[in-house]
Amino acid sequence: NDDHRYNKKEKQHKLHQELEKLKRKKRYKYKGGNRSRGGGGAQLAEERLMEVVKLWQQDSSQILLTDRAFNIVIMGYAHEAKYDISAPMKAESLLQKMCDELDGINPSRFTYNAVIQAWSASSLKYKTLRPYHAIVRLMGEMQTLGGFEPDTFTYNLVMASNLPKAKKWLTTMKKKQIPPDRQTYHWLFKSYSQDGTKAEEAEALVDELFLITQKKRK
Repeated sequence: NDDHRYNKKEKQHKLHQELEKLKRKKRYKYKGGNRSRGGGGAQLAEERLMEVVKLWQQDSSQILLTDRAFNIVIMGYAHEAKYDISAPMKAESLLQKMCDELDGINPSRFTYNAVIQAWSASSLKYKTLRPYHAIVRLMGEMQTLGGFEPDTFTYNLVMASNLPKAKKWLTTMKKKQIPPDRQTYHWLFKSYSQDGTKAEEAEALVDELFLITQKKRK
């Protein structure tokens, strides 16, 4: 009836309002940017999202639901992962829900990278390599389940989560012909700065970066 349809539209409108609030704060960008300390926003947005998911499952013809809504909430958790150790697990839970329960709402490369970003952001909070191992696992699932190859952004995140392995991941990138960017070299230099025995490798890296810069200028 009309009242039932109105309630559906009202709940969907509330979800879009919450997601727009998150976007306007500019704290959940895909590739970084200025971020202020905060918490709880992603949880509230997820609650609104789940209300709309229930309505969508009842009648998908009346509700517009895409992966974009999930991506925004997951990026909210990626931001909060710096301060909330449970945020990466909440982000991954949304990814699993998309894969297992929502036929037609498929995660994109962006979705996988957003969850990986949440784990990478939490690596400073953990005293173990749990975030790193979670990222490596997700990189595998990204390929086998999602059908997406990790990109430069993905490799930068896995490097950030375990600096001693940065050189190993650079080698993988080169084998797969995935171009490194400035952030890639940032993590490599940081890795070498923590290991006083790799001065020569650091110098070689400077030369490599210089050549890449010269080629781009031409």
